[in-house]
Amino acid sequence: MNINNLIVKNMDNPHELEKMYRKDPKAFKKAFSQAWDQNPDSQVLGAWYERLHFKEKVNKEKTSLFQKGFLFMGLLA
Repeated sequence: MNINNLIVKNMDNPHELEKMYRKDPKAFKKAFSQAWDQNPDSQVLGAWYERLHFKEKVNKEKTSLFQKGFLFMGLLA
């Protein structure tokens, strides 16, 4: 039985999915996309989708001149 079938078979068994992931993360990620495409309504697979595809949002706000000046004054003090 291939790993994709095992993911679908165990999609209601989070412990087994975690065990499969830890055993071979690359194979799990590759097979997961097929399982997800076949079962997009599964809440467990939805959580795994977010876990495997999570990306931190980078805060691109620039520090204001006031904040930089305040930091500089703090260093001088």
